[in-house]
Amino acid sequence: MSGKIVTDQERLAGLMKPARILMVEDDRDMFLLISGMFRQKFSVELVDHAADCRQAREKFNNDYDIITLDYRLPDGNGIELLEEFVKDPDHPLIIMVTAHGDEEVAAESFRKGAFAYVVKDTRMKSILPETTQRAIDSIEYRETQKALEESEERFRMIADSSFIGIFVNNGNRVTYVNDRILEMTGYPREHFKGAGESFDFLVGEDRERVIENLYRIFAGEPFEQPYDIRFVRRNGEVAEAQLMTSIISEGGNPAVLVMVNDVTKQREFEKALKKSEERFRYMTEAMNDIAFTVDMNLNTTYVSDNVERILGFTPEERVKQTAREQITPDSLKFITRRLVAELQRDGEEGVEPDRRVVEELEYYKKDGSTLTLEMTASFMRDEDGNPVGIYGLARDINERKKAQEELESINRELKGYAHTVSHDLKGPISSIKAGLEAVSSLVGPMLEGMDEDKRDDLEGTIEIIRSGVEKSRSLIEDLLFLAESNRRPRNARPVSVHEKVAEIIQDRRRDIEEAGITIRAEKYLGEVIAEPSYIYQLFSNLIGNAIEYAKSEKPLLEISYFPTSEGDHHYLVRDNGPGVPEEIIEKVFQPFVTGNGGTGIGLAIARQIVETYDGQIRAYKEEGACFEFTLKDWHGE
Repeated sequence: MSGKIVTDQERLAGLMKPARILMVEDDRDMFLLISGMFRQKFSVELVDHAADCRQAREKFNNDYDIITLDYRLPDGNGIELLEEFVKDPDHPLIIMVTAHGDEEVAAESFRKGAFAYVVKDTRMKSILPETTQRAIDSIEYRETQKALEESEERFRMIADSSFIGIFVNNGNRVTYVNDRILEMTGYPREHFKGAGESFDFLVGEDRERVIENLYRIFAGEPFEQPYDIRFVRRNGEVAEAQLMTSIISEGGNPAVLVMVNDVTKQREFEKALKKSEERFRYMTEAMNDIAFTVDMNLNTTYVSDNVERILGFTPEERVKQTAREQITPDSLKFITRRLVAELQRDGEEGVEPDRRVVEELEYYKKDGSTLTLEMTASFMRDEDGNPVGIYGLARDINERKKAQEELESINRELKGYAHTVSHDLKGPISSIKAGLEAVSSLVGPMLEGMDEDKRDDLEGTIEIIRSGVEKSRSLIEDLLFLAESNRRPRNARPVSVHEKVAEIIQDRRRDIEEAGITIRAEKYLGEVIAEPSYIYQLFSNLIGNAIEYAKSEKPLLEISYFPTSEGDHHYLVRDNGPGVPEEIIEKVFQPFVTGNGGTGIGLAIARQIVETYDGQIRAYKEEGACFEFTLKDWHGE
């Protein structure tokens, strides 16, 4: 073996930062001699010099580690300075170094608080380095103790506020127990004062296991962690906990830190879940969907046999897969963010604990391809209502998507057909109307000489034809607008809804007066980025519906606006009429569905416009007909 031998002095000097020394010495040559010795033998950052008491007082501060103090100085003596310096509780260590002392001076120096006393004689070259080394050792010990005390104080601050039970055992007894241990067991702190008493709340073999593992950890032997144990609370209830141990330093000596997590409720939940698993599995296997449960880290804990039919994986293969292996990166990123968001809002006022989340995710199949499934999921909760897992169903919606696409294609064709038919019929209807007016003008003079009954019959017949023509014209215009109402807006711009509503009221003033209806619209109804004709048509149809069914004694129509925090526009149009009949309320937005009168197209157009602006509309009955809907600003596709 070769290499440099490291002395204790070098080792200690390496552990400590370079020393800062102040020498109070009136002899310049003596200062140079001793400071040179300090620099040669120790790691020194600074050796400062004060030639008298005045300079020493000016330079004195706690940045020095050691002060060497001469007994006799030009303007006083070292004992006086010693008394002044030691009044500071954090004063440097002070070594009296003098050629004029005796036993009485030495004794007084120690009484006044000196660390050591060295005489300037032939032995000083050996005694002063030894004394200085003892001072450095003392400083290092003091700093180490201070650091340990600060570390232990921080540990206790954290441990005292921890939700996990914590106690410390030094091999002979328990030296620390936090409040959580007392809450878990029901025992007072005094119960844990000795090694025997501290473990007597553990169940038989588990007590032996814990003590054995404590010996192992002190011996440096490995063992499986964490591990489960059972303990008996003071009230006699048997509970379960999970233990984790590690070695720490306590007062410079090794000790064992034991962390105890009460898992009683969690284990009870797991047992209850296991008992119901067989019944749950029976029900899920009868479904066509994939039933599943996952923990809060999205690890699969159960999946039904349908996973093999739909995705190709057996249930055994599936539970071994991570979430990253089950769904595509984009879907995993999306659902992780959604889970975080749901956990953040969980427990907020108005948030249902049994709410369901429905999302479409892209899953991997065993052959490497992907399949979009509709996932419906909810939280599983413990007795306290805390989320402990997720259960749900995953459904193959590809056939449904194909059917939707086909339906949309058919609807596009039907709308194209309606557009063509309505457009082609407008010409003939206009001709019929013009012809009817011409016939009416020709017949007018002939009516004066006619028999009264015949005249009434002829006038009635002309009026019936005129009414039919007008209804046909109105129906054709509605069909034409319906066919066009789902097209992309071509001229979207900020539209004042209040101005459009005022325009509608002015245009339909005669109908409103005849119906005797009062309209109350809020002064500010928002500003929607939309095609102006769409906003006009939407509110015109809803106001027209209220006019059509104004059957109450004092008809009233109210228009309200509720802006949302997401920037959407939320409206409520309601009247005090008879309301939408129950038998048609679910299909009132379908074409040609009507109560009494009207074409049955107006509300279908309203729904089409709302959906064009990515909104939703619903009808309900509450002291009249209520139509509630939202609109989003159009910013292009």
